[in-house]
Amino acid sequence: MGAEQGLETVAGQLDTLLVVGGIGREEAASDEPPLGQVRRLAGLSRRVASVCTGAYVLAAAGLLDHRRVTIHWGGERLAERHPPWPWTWPLPTYATETSTPRPGSPAHST
Repeated sequence: MGAEQGLETVAGQLDTLLVVGGIGREEAASDEPPLGQVRRLAGLSRRVASVCTGAYVLAAAGLLDHRRVTIHWGGERLAERHPPWPWTWPLPTYATETSTPRPGSPAHST
């Protein structure tokens, strides 16, 4: 999937800014122009969230500073790169009756 427009073309109020993780997160987290756009868009958004390792981008943009967050299970590396980090490891583990328990999953607690 690709974008037809750049982040810089997005204007007006946003309901939700959702930053995804995966391949390319390290490059995005160390590239100032996209980080600046993420900060700008966060200011236009009612809420900001990430999926999986998208938290690396939010942290690099300074959007997680002094906030309590639930993050990817590999969060120890994230905390090392972007201190201070207001969470305790290990994260609580959540599961549903049909799922495999995952730390920090948004399911009900067992």
